Amino acid sequence: MSFFHFPSRTFLFHLLAALALAPGAYSESLVFLAKDGTAQFHLILDSDPSGLNTTVAEDLIGTIEKISGAKVSTEDDKEGKIQVYLGEKAEFTNLPIDIPDLEEESYFLKVTPNAIYLIGGSPLGTSHAAYTLLRQLGCRWVMPGEIGECLPKSKDLSIKVQERFESPDFSFRDIWYAYGCSVEASKRRADWLRRNRMHRPPVQHGHNLTNTLAVFAPFEERPDLYSLENGVRTKNQICTSNPEAVALVVKAISEYLKKYPDTQAYSLCPDDNTDFCECENCTALDSGHMDRGGRPSISDRYQVFLNQVLEGLSKEHPDVLVTHYAYNENHTDPPVNTPVHPNTGIFLTTSVFCSAHGIGDAFCDSRMDFKKLLSEWTAKTKHVYIYEYDPVPYSGGLPWPMWDAHGREMKVYKELGVQGFSFEGQDSWASYFPNYYIGAQMMWNAEQDYH
Repeated sequence: MSFFHFPSRTFLFHLLAALALAPGAYSESLVFLAKDGTAQFHLILDSDPSGLNTTVAEDLIGTIEKISGAKVSTEDDKEGKIQVYLGEKAEFTNLPIDIPDLEEESYFLKVTPNAIYLIGGSPLGTSHAAYTLLRQLGCRWVMPGEIGECLPKSKDLSIKVQERFESPDFSFRDIWYAYGCSVEASKRRADWLRRNRMHRPPVQHGHNLTNTLAVFAPFEERPDLYSLENGVRTKNQICTSNPEAVALVVKAISEYLKKYPDTQAYSLCPDDNTDFCECENCTALDSGHMDRGGRPSISDRYQVFLNQVLEGLSKEHPDVLVTHYAYNENHTDPPVNTPVHPNTGIFLTTSVFCSAHGIGDAFCDSRMDFKKLLSEWTAKTKHVYIYEYDPVPYSGGLPWPMWDAHGREMKVYKELGVQGFSFEGQDSWASYFPNYYIGAQMMWNAEQDYH
């Protein structure tokens, strides 16, 4: 067991423990997992454990051993021990209880005097069940690595009899590093995400417009398909009104989806600039609306382009989304005159809004305007995600407290129909772990008390 080496660790542990589940949710009957440092249970994996299930099982066993000193077995030593079932519903053929239907991230956790069931709708759901059990035992991982472990120490471990069926409030829950990290830091981050029940589905975003066209039409070969600026073709963006450019983008995405069929959303987010095409055909599609970012909006022309791409994909890939950024100085607002195709996904960035407050802060005019913008976008499409800067890129690795804002705003996001969050973070956990830890817990359950 390792602890933080600064005076506030004890206070922090109790603060974070307040996020644990309310004790009134369970009966008072207790089931022991360990007594006097001896394991009281036998772990049973499903018939075909995935790589994730194996990792989770090893972490479950290892964590209980760290806490209690008990050596847990997966061998056939069931006599006198309760059985703990870990795996997917479909992979168990002889469970003695009925399990409800489970979606991918849903789990069913049932504790009885004779058995514990950690059952998921997928390996991901199973993982969530296991870490929920560890949370109930008092385990917390507030930052990656051993330094972030907050584990209790007791030779006796017990858990209350209960039955629990749960799934997360948001489907996309990710915190990533804007400036990269080492291989070792990436592995520690992956462990932290798993232990805190985070998940990034195959929904892409990122500045990918010119990369997509370049698959079949590199700028050097077809400059006429790229943006016209001051009378010169540049590779900053593409000419979205050009039918051939649209067709080649559809072709590139189709080829990608054949190679990666599990992709739920392909990124057509514009490149990271405001240098859109100035040709007559493109500008004719603009609405004349002045964007919140301060420049004439190009959202209508871009939505026309997205609609055409999605129509081109619809025959072979009717369920795939195409994502776009609501971002920067001229494409933050939704289109004025152009309908939004239902398979349009929007990552709404906070780039032009206050970086010190959250959407739930009524005293902040900027974030209240962001709430209005979000309502405008959710009226256009149900596939809206938040791209949050936590912290702002110019923070220099210094503390930037946003955890309180995250605690208050997640419920608002849930009410407005947001699907999830992509936090552009930094590998500077000493400064930002309260933001990331509280944010992660609220992404799972936006209704809980974050204090």
